[in-house]
This record gives sequence, structure tokens and C-alpha cells, in this order.
Amino acid sequence: VSRASGYFELQLMSVENVNGELWDGECCDGARNSRDQRCTHDECDTYFKVCLKEYQSEVTTTGQCNFGSGSTGVLGGNIFSFKSAKGNKISDAGKIVIPFQFAWPRSFTLIVEAWDWDNTTQTSEELLIERHAHTGMANPGDPWQVIVHPGATARLEYRVRIKCDENYYGIKCNKQCRPRDDYFGHYRCDPSGNIVCLEGWMGQDCRTAICKQGCNLIHGGCTVPGECTCNYGWQGQFCDECLPYPGCVHGTCDIPWHCNCEKNWGGLLCDKDLNYCGTHHPCVNGGTCINSEPNEYNCDCPEGYSGKNCEIAEHACVSNPCANGGTCHEVPSGFECQCPPGWEGPTCAKDMDECASSPCAQGGTCIDLDNGFECLCPPQWAGKTCKIDVNECMGKPCKNAYSCKNLIGGYHCDCFQGWAGQNCDINVNGCHGQCQNGATCKEGSLGGYHCQCAPGFVGTHCEIQRNKCASNPCQNGGRCHVVLDSFVCECMPDYAGMLCE
Repeated sequence: VSRASGYFELQLMSVENVNGELWDGECCDGARNSRDQRCTHDECDTYFKVCLKEYQSEVTTTGQCNFGSGSTGVLGGNIFSFKSAKGNKISDAGKIVIPFQFAWPRSFTLIVEAWDWDNTTQTSEELLIERHAHTGMANPGDPWQVIVHPGATARLEYRVRIKCDENYYGIKCNKQCRPRDDYFGHYRCDPSGNIVCLEGWMGQDCRTAICKQGCNLIHGGCTVPGECTCNYGWQGQFCDECLPYPGCVHGTCDIPWHCNCEKNWGGLLCDKDLNYCGTHHPCVNGGTCINSEPNEYNCDCPEGYSGKNCEIAEHACVSNPCANGGTCHEVPSGFECQCPPGWEGPTCAKDMDECASSPCAQGGTCIDLDNGFECLCPPQWAGKTCKIDVNECMGKPCKNAYSCKNLIGGYHCDCFQGWAGQNCDINVNGCHGQCQNGATCKEGSLGGYHCQCAPGFVGTHCEIQRNKCASNPCQNGGRCHVVLDSFVCECMPDYAGMLCE
């Protein structure tokens, strides 16, 4: 049986009891003022009671609050509000929460009462300020329903809404969904309270792991998403390979613990060669092989040969078996060939790979030839095995240099000033960033540079400004000013001339 859980929220927004009166027209505190008959002695001490019950077409303000009830402490006087100055936020001070644990019926009756707090022994009805009975319908959700009651004694403004407790959903708050990630399930809840499996899980309660893509779920499975654990008798990344019978040699399986023999193999472990002749070709010297039984054979030898494999030759050298000038020698087992240089093998028919010993030095490339080899040497080396150093300076590789020096496996150029690179063919710009104060830089023919200074400047880089005022040429107290490569005298009153003389 599904259990429901939620709560009814009422948020007071404002109260306006302009005259400070009770429901029966009396003042909350003290008698009326004798001059204007107004309640000016003291303000009401206003608090609230709320009763929530089933829907009633004709509301009765008495009786049980079957859905629940609530109350507040004293919230204010005659006029107060819980709205912020901007009106977009309401204080929680006037909030009443009534929890319920039944299927919310959508329709309800709400009785809101404002009371005056008094320590006297007056009956409760005498302290009632205002009462509002409201019937309506509401589904659980975040939006508020604002209710305004312009009562005869006081104006009440409040808002209500119904909310489901955490993990409860639906229009009756009786649909429960609690997210979990454990043995009993791996899921979260959507806004409607439906189960949504976490990534890697599936099934009614999201308890079934989604195995590695391609995993054979007949022969394997998983308890953790993304894995593929094979059942007994199966193997492989996707559990699609059966395990053959232990010891199976030349066989396969389509179901575990079988050994289905390949062609020409037999026996329980497929280790018996049914075609020994075709597999091993044991008969030599033109002998004919005959399969006699598994792993057994007989050789029918041609005339002049004998032995299990026809390996024994009678007068073996008569047929000149040694090729490429090899010399034949008869031995008890047949013959042996003494091969000339460049050839090898039982009959000297195999060209010897002279490059196997890497005869080419200095990174040279070896090319195997009949009865020999050839080395392709790098440019700096020569000779049959690339061990002779080539004098690269003979080709005059240095372009702008004092000299060329031959080195082992290379050369070195002694470059003129202003030139660089292995062959001294890169012109180095010595002028870059050297001359100052607007000077013009001139490169030398053999490298180097020269700064042609602007007027008024000297030095290798034109970094020194020439000061014609250093000798104090101006007379009679005149002030000297440097102007480019000259000067001008600023004379005292009553003096003139180039030097104020």
C-alpha cells in the first residue's frame, strides 16, 4: 500500500485592522476615547489560528480540523505586513505549516482566524478579531495561491500552497520514489516520481547491469556495468570462445570441453597425424611416402637409395649433386658438398648472403650480389667497405672562408667575418640594431659594419653626442645651447654678437 506524505503551507502577507477592533465591535484593549469614540488606548496583540478540514459546501467553523491545524504567536498590532520593501520577498515569520500523511484530496476547507492575545479570563469568542472561511482546490506544486479577505473588522491577505515531502510525488503526494545506488537498485527520480536508471543499469528496479558492448549474454554476463565475465567453459573478450578439452592439440570446439580435430588429425586430443607424409614430407631423394597408420609411414625409395627416409645414397656422387662448382665427397650417409666462396647449402645451391655480417662501415648500405656484395657509401666515405675518408675540401665547398679543413667523416669552413653556415654561405647582418641616434649603417665587403653618424654625434655606434658648449664659448654671462653639431649663445641684456662679446 502506498503511503502519502506532504504539507499544507499558509503564508500571512498583511493584516489591516484600521480601527483596532474585535469581531463584536469592542476595542481590543481598553474603552473607546470619549472624544472621538475610537480605540486609541492600545493596539491589538494579533495572532492567528488555522483549521484545515475536508471540503464543505456549507462551511461550519466549529468541529474537528480533520486535515490538521496550526497557530502563531503574536505577530503584530493593528496593521502589519510581512512583505519586503520591494514586494518580491515575504518573511517566514507569518508561516504556518500543517503536515499530512494521507492522499491529498485536492479540495479542502480552510478557516483562518485573527485573535487578540489577552491574559484575562474572557471567553475566546470575545477575543476574535476576524474570521475567513475559504473552500478551494489545489494540486501540489511550487506556485502560491494568493487569497484576500476584505473582512468587516480587518483585511487579511495570505497565500497557500500544497507541497509533497521529499521523495513523494503526484497530485496526491502518494507516489513514493527514493533515489538509490545500492544492491536494491541504481536510479534517480524524475519530476513526476518515475524511476530513471543511472548510466549503466536497466530493468524494472535498475538492478541489471549493462554489460560491455558485444558481450555474449548467453555465455557470460556482468554484475558491474561495462564488464563481461565469462561462464564456466567460455573465454575471450566477449565470452564467445569455448574452452576445448584439456590437452587438445590440433582441434577446436563449438561447445566447451570438446576437441574437434582439424583435417588429417585424429585421436582424443587430435594429436595423431593421419597424413604424416603430407605434413612432414620425410622421404628424400625422390622417395615415395606412404601413410601406414597414425604417426607412421613408409618410404618407397628409388634405385640407388635406401634407409628409413631414402637418405642413404649408393654411389651418391655419380649424379653430380653439388651445384655451382661444388666438390662432391661420398660419406656413409650419402654425400657432402664442399662449396666454393659465395655459395652454401647441402648442394651449394644457396647464394650466401654476404651482407649478413654487415660489412659496410659508416652507415653504408650493403647490396648482396652473386658471389659477393657491394657497399653504397655515404658522401664522406669511400672504399669497398666505406672505411676510406673522402677529402671533402677537394670539391671547394666553402664559399666565403679563409680555409677548408678536412675532418674524419666531414669538413670545417673557417668563415670570413659576416658569414656563417656550414659552407659560409649565410650573410650575417652585422648592422642589425647597432647604430644609434639616426645613424646610417654600412656593411663591409668582408663582413663587419660601419656607422655613419648624424650631425652632432660621434663614437663607434654614434652613441656620444658632441657638446660644443663644453668650452663655455659664450661671454659676459651668456647661456650656451647645443644645436645639432653647433651651439647658440643666449646673451644677457646690453650684450650681442655670436659669442655675446
